[in-house]
Amino acid sequence: MDDERKRRKAFKAAVGMSGVTSATMEGDKIIIVGDGVDPITLTTMLRRSLGYAELLSVSSGDDKKKDGYGAA
Repeated sequence: MDDERKRRKAFKAAVGMSGVTSATMEGDKIIIVGDGVDPITLTTMLRRSLGYAELLSVSSGDDKKKDGYGAA
């Protein structure tokens, strides 16, 4: 994403989807965290608004708990 306008548009689209709890930017990637988010619907919505979007990874929140992250 080379334009600040496109970044804002992608964030607005991602955060507006039901189930999304947070979205962060790392370089040109958007990391979306949520519960019950449909990755196919999210990717399709981002493609419609940006023209190009690629789904790199999907994981459950249980992965972090197994590694020791997120433990209280």
